Amino acid sequence: MSSFAVIVVFFVVVAVRPRIRLGIWDVFHLVLTSVVTPRSFCLKNNLLTNSLCDPSYLTLGKNPFKNVQTTFGTFFCVPLCYFLHFDNADTNTSFSNEEEEEESMNENEINNAIVEKEAVTRDVSIESQLLSSGLGRKKAKEDGDDVVPTIDCRLDEQQFRKEIQTAAKTVGFFTLLNNPHVSDEDIDAQFRLSRAFFARDTVTKEKYSPYDASLNSGYEYKKQVRPSTKLADEKESYQVTAKEKNMWNRWPKDMEKKFEFEKNTRVFMAKSLRLAQMVIRCLQDGETEDDVAEKHSLWTEESQCTLRHIHYPPFRSMEDAEEQSRLGYMRAGAHTDWCCVTLLYQQVEFGNGGLECASNPRKNGFENTEWTRIDHTNKGAVTVNIGDMLSLWTNGSLLSNLHRVRMPTGEEALKSRHSMAFFAQADESAVIRAKGQETLTAKEYILGRIRSNFNN
Repeated sequence: MSSFAVIVVFFVVVAVRPRIRLGIWDVFHLVLTSVVTPRSFCLKNNLLTNSLCDPSYLTLGKNPFKNVQTTFGTFFCVPLCYFLHFDNADTNTSFSNEEEEEESMNENEINNAIVEKEAVTRDVSIESQLLSSGLGRKKAKEDGDDVVPTIDCRLDEQQFRKEIQTAAKTVGFFTLLNNPHVSDEDIDAQFRLSRAFFARDTVTKEKYSPYDASLNSGYEYKKQVRPSTKLADEKESYQVTAKEKNMWNRWPKDMEKKFEFEKNTRVFMAKSLRLAQMVIRCLQDGETEDDVAEKHSLWTEESQCTLRHIHYPPFRSMEDAEEQSRLGYMRAGAHTDWCCVTLLYQQVEFGNGGLECASNPRKNGFENTEWTRIDHTNKGAVTVNIGDMLSLWTNGSLLSNLHRVRMPTGEEALKSRHSMAFFAQADESAVIRAKGQETLTAKEYILGRIRSNFNN
């Protein structure tokens, strides 16, 4: 790009400046940012597509345009960056070469995950002991002592914060009503996409969205083996990890024309992240010096947040489900989540029950821990549970919660079950630190946990 073209662009911006209400120094900043930002950065973080889908995207995460007026950044700065570097062949080739190098490293990364980190081995050990202790298969009480609290987001801020913290330190599970970020309509719309995704045949799903455990992305069918059962979960899932390279050739392109699957899923994840950050801010208050909520992003090179669409297929018969249950299978074996918080979206129709939770065995021991059923849910409600990552950050002040999806009984076995889970996982380089324990990065932690579930 010649210097003459840059000068022309600059004077064009100066000419339209009064209309967009930008100061002269803002103009210098915008043009300079567009000139010096590598095109590869825009490509890797897909700034143009993301900002068009959700204009607030430019205010999230870490990017050179974070302080740029959103609308102007979307429709001028990012396209200008692409244009200024359009003829830079080195940038284009370096992007593709980098992708190839990083993909070739992924397999080594997952095999050499830092499982010797004490925090990883301790949490994996808890899940493994669920099998040896019998707690993982222990039947839930009909009337459990632990009741999952329902919290209305319309409460005043102080009361809302108090109720969330109380629930997090006792049951570890709670349900949010009337949240300000993800509406009933948003949830219903994403469930329609999820159902349409799983309605396709397995060959098509695997073709368009091949699974890669090292990327924590794509479609899998009964591949997850929990340490608590040593058996594959009776489910299929499609994981969207909010990183461009992880989703390369994993979006269901055959659904794009009719459903705009990628665009709508990105928007849903952005709304879910805002809700998760709201919850984390309430939970981290006074528990850690780090601003944990701000260590989460979407669609950057650091991002690890994931949206999992889950389908539990119906069984051929009620007898088949009973036999699988007798052999020790679960729709989802007992486990804790690896993230900071999980937002679980459920449906209320018959056949969608089966979720059960229990307190972390570190609280009362394996023998004294009981399971509680969470079969009921209100439409639009979002069930939240604490994950291991936030438990580490708070040095165990907040304990992650055990949960599982039991095998269906009776006519439930003949019905599909659908759910979606948004896992708020801190960015790769975020350092998890707490007094008296070793430090590790969020990437190290996630890789260790993936290996314990998918490297069997």
